[in-house]
Amino acid sequence: MNKSRNAQFTAQEELERLRVDNRRLQKMIAVLIERAEKPVDAPNSSFGLFQSTVFLEDQIRSRTVELELALRKNELIGRELHHSKEEIEKSEKLFRNIVEYAPIGMSIIDANYHYTLVNQAFCQILGYEREELYNMTPPRYNSSRG
Repeated sequence: MNKSRNAQFTAQEELERLRVDNRRLQKMIAVLIERAEKPVDAPNSSFGLFQSTVFLEDQIRSRTVELELALRKNELIGRELHHSKEEIEKSEKLFRNIVEYAPIGMSIIDANYHYTLVNQAFCQILGYEREELYNMTPPRYNSSRG
């Protein structure tokens, strides 16, 4: 009888141990199910953080490509602007040379009747130095002659 009582007691202990393990496993399952049922886009979930990281990396890559394209375009515009400036300077120099070495007197005045450009022939015709003319205004001619 002692042996059967020992076996019964051992079986009861084993049953109790299994029940404790079962409750512990059920708690673990409940926690795992709760985590699995959490929305994946929840900001504090691991998957939500992973999704946010991947999304931000994609945005950074996209913006980097856009910025690189804008930089290339800006460099191209800068080169074109530099080339255009050189062409304007050449054209202006050519214009000034044409005016300066023209055999006839030439001058340009602004809206306020100040000389902005005079050539040597014009200076000789009027009998003034270039710097003097730049400080003068031309006479106003009256179209009604008397």
